[in-house]
Amino acid sequence: MNQLLDKLKAADKRMIRISRGVQILYLIMVPLYAIFYIWNPGGEMNLYERLGGGVIVIALFCFALIFRLRIKRLKSVDYALPTTQMLAEATKRFKLWKPELKWALLTAALMDIGVSVSSYNHLEETAPWTRVVEIQYIMIPALLIGLGIGIIWWHFKYKPLRDHAQKLLNELTAE
Repeated sequence: MNQLLDKLKAADKRMIRISRGVQILYLIMVPLYAIFYIWNPGGEMNLYERLGGGVIVIALFCFALIFRLRIKRLKSVDYALPTTQMLAEATKRFKLWKPELKWALLTAALMDIGVSVSSYNHLEETAPWTRVVEIQYIMIPALLIGLGIGIIWWHFKYKPLRDHAQKLLNELTAE
């Protein structure tokens, strides 16, 4: 049990460190993209590029908020709770499909909309839906690759912790 507890604490610290780094990256990107897409000192951007850029900036800010909430949740983990409650919370915390993933996917869709709108005039003169579909040839595979890498990462790093916590929880509640 102590070994699992040490591994859970180490994993939580690692997730806080990674989440903080990613949050800082997004917080740096928000003003840079805002300057580039919205303010743009060159003034050569059209309305589509500015609107799409604004949506991208909003999506980047939403990602930063998602990571901020994740950090806040991870910092509030209480290992002094009764064993069954602590294990139940660890099992929830280390599961793959959690509510924050839903928000991250919605924010990724918002990012896709922003990229689609900002790239709209850069594509060949074709039907509007054809232009949007052309952008999806890049965006959807990029999202699926990122999601696949995340699932593989979870499978090797966090699934064993979740399974071990679940096993101990099942043993304790069966008694």
